[in-house]
Amino acid sequence: MKEYIRFVVTTAILLSLSAAGSALAGLGCSGPDKSKEGVASKLRLSLSAGKVTAVWVNDGADKVTRDELRVSRDEKDVINTVWDGASIKLFGLKNEVVNFNLVLESPAGADNVSVSFSSLSGPNGSTIASVPAFGNQVFNFVERNIELFYVRYLQIKGLSALSYDITGYDERHVPARFRRPIIGERTGAGGWQDRPDHDKFYPEIAVPIELVPTFSIPAASNQSIWADVYIPKTAVAGFYQGEIAVSQGGTVAHVPVALQVYDATLPDMPTAKTMLYFSSPDINHRYLGATWIDPNSAAGAKGKAIRDRHFLLAHRHRFSLIGDVDGGDCNSPGDRPCPEWGPRLDGSLFTASNGYDGPGVNTGNNVYSIATYGSWSWKTGGQAAMNQHTDAWETWFKQNSPTTEHFLYLIDESADAAQIETWAGWIRNNPGPGGQLKSMATIPLPTAAAQAPSLDIPTSAMGVGIASQWQPLVDSYTQDSRKRFFMYNGNRPATGSTGTEDDGVALRERAWAQYKLRINRWFFWETTYYNDYQGGTGEINVFQSAHTFGSIASVDPVKGETGWNYSNGDGVLLYPGTDLLFPSDSYGVDGPFASLRLKHWRRGLEDVDYLTLAAAINPGAVRSLVNTMVPKAAWEYGVNDPNDPTWILTDISWSTEPNDWETARKQLADIIAGSSNQVPLASMTTTVNNLSVAGDGSGSRDLDGSITSWAWGWGDGSQGIGVQSNHTYAQAGSYTVTLTVTDNAGATGRSQVVVTISAPPASGSITRYEESDPRVVRGPTEYNWNTGSDSRASANTYMATATAGVTMRLPFDGTGINVIGTQDSCSGQAQVQVDGSVQTFDAYRASGGGWQQSLYSITGLAAGSHTLTLTVLGTKQAASCGAWIYVDALDVIASSTRVEEDDLQIVRGPTEYNWNTGSDSRASANTYMATATAGVTMRLPFNGTGISVMGTQDSCSGQAQAQVDGNVQTFDAYRASGGGWQQALYTITGLPAGSHALTLTVLGTKQSASCGAWIYIDAFDVQQ
Repeated sequence: MKEYIRFVVTTAILLSLSAAGSALAGLGCSGPDKSKEGVASKLRLSLSAGKVTAVWVNDGADKVTRDELRVSRDEKDVINTVWDGASIKLFGLKNEVVNFNLVLESPAGADNVSVSFSSLSGPNGSTIASVPAFGNQVFNFVERNIELFYVRYLQIKGLSALSYDITGYDERHVPARFRRPIIGERTGAGGWQDRPDHDKFYPEIAVPIELVPTFSIPAASNQSIWADVYIPKTAVAGFYQGEIAVSQGGTVAHVPVALQVYDATLPDMPTAKTMLYFSSPDINHRYLGATWIDPNSAAGAKGKAIRDRHFLLAHRHRFSLIGDVDGGDCNSPGDRPCPEWGPRLDGSLFTASNGYDGPGVNTGNNVYSIATYGSWSWKTGGQAAMNQHTDAWETWFKQNSPTTEHFLYLIDESADAAQIETWAGWIRNNPGPGGQLKSMATIPLPTAAAQAPSLDIPTSAMGVGIASQWQPLVDSYTQDSRKRFFMYNGNRPATGSTGTEDDGVALRERAWAQYKLRINRWFFWETTYYNDYQGGTGEINVFQSAHTFGSIASVDPVKGETGWNYSNGDGVLLYPGTDLLFPSDSYGVDGPFASLRLKHWRRGLEDVDYLTLAAAINPGAVRSLVNTMVPKAAWEYGVNDPNDPTWILTDISWSTEPNDWETARKQLADIIAGSSNQVPLASMTTTVNNLSVAGDGSGSRDLDGSITSWAWGWGDGSQGIGVQSNHTYAQAGSYTVTLTVTDNAGATGRSQVVVTISAPPASGSITRYEESDPRVVRGPTEYNWNTGSDSRASANTYMATATAGVTMRLPFDGTGINVIGTQDSCSGQAQVQVDGSVQTFDAYRASGGGWQQSLYSITGLAAGSHTLTLTVLGTKQAASCGAWIYVDALDVIASSTRVEEDDLQIVRGPTEYNWNTGSDSRASANTYMATATAGVTMRLPFNGTGISVMGTQDSCSGQAQAQVDGNVQTFDAYRASGGGWQQALYTITGLPAGSHALTLTVLGTKQSASCGAWIYIDAFDVQQ
């Protein structure tokens, strides 16, 4: 029995499945009919061993551990605000990055899996799309509005001591998925093994998928693929749609994606300000092999480029970075930033010329920390030295970057408030321009107010606090034109933490708390802390260890792995793209990867922009929503004992359910854009069979009502109605199919797709010429075509160009020719000429398409010599993100006679019932025969000079032997990808004209990668 992969999400899911470019109906497919009497019976639909069995989606805030197979457990568990069981539904404002997380489940394990998603089509031909990227191009965001990431997992072996209290006095401080069973109000029972997610692998590192184009999924595991979609400021408001394709073993699932773009724009400068420290020495050590690099050397130039990419990535996520005073970035810069900081502060780094697009184009970093962590050198010079240096620094900023917030970082976490007051007082007493420079130190706000009142920016950590002390001081500092109030790091129950094992909404909540409490800026102490010198652990392979800070002293029966300040993810929000210390986990690119925690925090920062825009319209509604989502944060909890204000018995106040947060964002979006009837979303799939097309609009949706009618336009003047509709064209060509849906309020939505209609394939044997064949002449020179390799291409190679006027020429003998190449959302148009017949084709496909597609075909030529000339036009549809033409083969059709597999002259053995018979529209004459039984034969006498056996190549096919006139050859029909129906399984030519006989024997053998030994036969082409 031949087994097929199914991509299953819920029983109602409508995934378009295709094998080698052919659509399978519904969720399964039919195999050969099989019974003693030859009566047709459907094959049992089953999940093939070693395959992806389920595909579903969430917004990423629900952290799916690597071992979870939720669809197998309960399909209802996967329904959420972005996934209705059949399609992905997103919404956002312009200049916003929205995201989703694709989960691929595989109970038995899967190999050769790939995921692609590069285009969304919207109103009036508008698109949100991305161009391909290779190597360091993954750090170039220009024309790359859609990014996919392969998610790496880290094992949680112990609780994070710096994220919440782990002494156990209140088990509710621990994230719910790591709580032991609670007895009474707050006491935990049991040990580490009783914590639900003990020792599990958490999703954490977002590696650009271009660096992991194909991957495997271990047995009993899932794999997450994260998607970021940036909505450009120029995007047209309305509905966009596209598909994300999941490929495994030659089978492809197309998952619909719908995005609603509101007619409003997020600001380039984030409302909620941040500053995240990064370490040049740590970066240098991992990428360049030494902590200090001569900035004037070639390695120094490379180091600068790597640091700039940290800024580009942070900026794309709406964060601002700070660093050391020099950190080896330049030699003795004096009282000014290193020169490389200039473009970061004035915004010129964040422009297209430097590979940047996204939030904050041409907008500066917005903060600069002078002498971070107190590394300034004039501490003992008194008032005079302070005046000299602060005058120089302040003068530089006034002249070069007057709008950048800047300050002198006096000292870090010092208990010597008197010293802080002395230094801050020196700055305050400077009569020169340096007197305007602000001072900053990490210190509790009540301590600063009482003992260091001259300090301008107290920056406080917060676990618990007395509300009656903190709130008046926060109000005072944030309303003072000179003073500011920052917070840093963060732990539960005050706010969500940065612990890898904390809830996915933890950092989103932190941003809401920052907005509610009017905190001017949030500081995180380190993003590239790869060397845990403080914890004595030393250099850490951050791709393998969740533990990043503090010592590992023991394995505690309750806490798990633990030690002094043991913490997961603390100090690491960016991962090194090159790691010379741990080369087995190095990706060899010159820039960082974001943690998923950084992306969760970005979601919160964007939420704050929503809150700010909505509050300008309806402040009362926003205030109520904030209090609902974050009833208490930071000091608002109070303390249980004012005489010992270090503890509180409480659970967190906010919901950890991601759907609640997305619902709140939707309420804000409606306030911002104005609540009204939403236009329905038209979504269709099309299946082409020769001159006929079948349209299915059942994927269409109306978010606030129902769809009442479906109208089809077939592009040739014909019309159709209904959820499903079919049409047959009079002649081959490219046609624009339009689906228009109308909702119960009379609003309409429209979707369009171009379909290429071809006449039925001509009878004849096919000779394949690869694009690299020396008979193929490329012009004006061969170098005008880019060459490349891909396992999905014919013979794994292709050539491509988008340059107008580039040509390809092939002389051939035959009665027809077919140009084989790629159809996708970045393809363009070309012209083909054969014997004076000129035709233009368009390779663009918003969805469907793929590799090894027929771009152009001509048949019915007179037997003899002809020449095909292909000319790239360099033109494209408005919806296409490029004018690329990919060619990977040419099929020449020779004069022949087709004999169907059920012809009476064919003798099947040992009996005819050893072959299963079946029907499929993709087979020649819609019928086929198939078997996987060793020794089964098929014999055809024929008159001619050659013969081709036509059948199916796929991931469940096996091996057979063909014999003609004593010539014996074994062929293998297995294809991990590509292949499909009506493929030449075996061909022999050059026989003397006359009578011959072909005998085919099924061997019942297969490659280890194949899921079956099936041989499918649907025709023979006899060459005259």
